[in-house]
Amino acid sequence: MQIRTDAPFGRHALAISRALVAAAVLTLVAGCASQPRQRPLPTSDVTAGPETVEHARRQLEGTWRLRRFQVFEGGTARDLRAEGQLTYDAYGNLRVEGVLLEPSEAAGGNRAELLNYTGRVVIDPARHELRLMDPHADAPVSDTVKRTLDPKRVRQYSFENGELVLQLVPPGGPPAARATFQKVR
Repeated sequence: MQIRTDAPFGRHALAISRALVAAAVLTLVAGCASQPRQRPLPTSDVTAGPETVEHARRQLEGTWRLRRFQVFEGGTARDLRAEGQLTYDAYGNLRVEGVLLEPSEAAGGNRAELLNYTGRVVIDPARHELRLMDPHADAPVSDTVKRTLDPKRVRQYSFENGELVLQLVPPGGPPAARATFQKVR
C-alpha cells in the first residue's frame, strides 16, 4: 500500500504508520526473554582469611586511642606520657594525631606535638607492615621527632588482646618506637 503525501492528512498518515512499525518492533524486542550466559566469565578466587589485606583492613578500621607510647633508647624501651588517636577508614585512609605530655629526647627535649599526619595506607599482610603513601603532616615537626617517628617509615602492626600495636623499625635497625592503641569505635 502506498500513501500519497500530497493528499490531505498524507504526511500525518506516513508519520503514524512509521510510529506504529517502530512500536511493533519494540514490543517484539522487549518481549524476548534474556538467556543466561552459557560460558562463565574468566575470574579468579577471592582470597579470604587472616593473612589477607581485606582481613587486616577490617581489623584496622575504626578509631583507636593511644594507650601507651614507648621510645627505644639504647635498645631499652622507655614509656613517655602521650595522648593520641588513630583513625583508619574503609577506604584505606589513616589519620594520626598525637601530643607528648612530658619533655623527651624524642621531641628534642620539648613537650610538643608528637606527630599529626594523614595518608593512604598500603598493607602487607604477610609481613604485617603498613606503609603510608604520600603522607601529609598538619604542622611542621622537629627533625628529632622526624628521625624517630617519620611518617614515611614502615610500621609493623599486630593485634594483641584486642589492642593495635604499631612498631616503627628503621631499615636494618632495632625498633625506634612502639605505640599501643585501644579501639574506641
